Amino acid sequence: MIDEAYLNDGPDTETDADSSPKETDAERADREHKESADNCIKDGLDAGRAIAEGHTPEKAMEAGYSMEQLHSDAHMDVHSLESHFGMERVVKELGFDKVRGEVGLKELSEKIGVEKIKEHCTVSEMYHEGVPVKDMYDHGVTIKDLHEAKVPAKDLYDIGVHASEMRGGGYSLVESTTGYVQHVVDQYVHPSKNEAPVSPMLSREALSKIASDAYKSSPVSCNVSTSYVAEKGFNNTALNGKLANDQVEFMNENWKEITARKAQQIANEGGLAVAGLEDKGKDENGNDKHGHTMTVSPGEGVEKGEDFYPNVSGGGKGAGASDGRKTVNETWNKIDRQKVRYFTPKK
Repeated sequence: MIDEAYLNDGPDTETDADSSPKETDAERADREHKESADNCIKDGLDAGRAIAEGHTPEKAMEAGYSMEQLHSDAHMDVHSLESHFGMERVVKELGFDKVRGEVGLKELSEKIGVEKIKEHCTVSEMYHEGVPVKDMYDHGVTIKDLHEAKVPAKDLYDIGVHASEMRGGGYSLVESTTGYVQHVVDQYVHPSKNEAPVSPMLSREALSKIASDAYKSSPVSCNVSTSYVAEKGFNNTALNGKLANDQVEFMNENWKEITARKAQQIANEGGLAVAGLEDKGKDENGNDKHGHTMTVSPGEGVEKGEDFYPNVSGGGKGAGASDGRKTVNETWNKIDRQKVRYFTPKK
């Protein structure tokens, strides 16, 4: 006799029914969100539209948008991307130079390590952008490398390097002795920082050439190009190793503040004058903002109503860069340009 249960096509008990797990509300919402992001890219919408429609950067990337598209189309800066993907991935996706242009080598060294940034830049660049000498030394940068980068012997004394080690790395007896004296003076006589040395005068043509070289060597890093002109043109290393905000703070404390017209006059006579503005705020992700400094370069400047804006040169992002032909009127925005301050070393 045939058991009628075998002839029954439909489920007869709870165990016969489909026992696969049901999709939760959260899983369904996640799937629908992903499908929606997929449709954005299929419809040819740029990454900015995808983000504007409520898709997270993570979902946009999963759907096929690149980080470069998030950066350019959705106007997400490096710090915003970092908050979603981490700095190491941002560097990998956008490229080292582009990230460096926005955040600087000092911050990159803190986020991804000296070992990784030294693959892409010179020791001199690291030093001038404020990467601590101790961090470089502790992570494989040799004394010979530091010497070739013209890192002062005093900085090595400051981190505990012995004179004999310096001599073995290429520092001369004069360099090591001078460095030791400077180290002692800073530690025991002027623990706050020595006032910047008096700057010599150059010809107008020589200053223009040095300012142009500084811009070409560091087209996106204003602090590096500014310290380059001060050191190469005027033997003044007071701004070395400082970010723009720190440079302005140092000049405010140690240099003489002057007017815009006076700054242009000094530059036209071949002297050192620096334009700068601090930005101590935070961006939307809570990261420190960067200020901006530029060397005042020979030129005519420009009158705008009652205001005068001198010619400047130096690296920067976008319109903030100049080879010497732009003025402060063009390298700072409409609000900030009237707040820019001007400094020259004290005599």
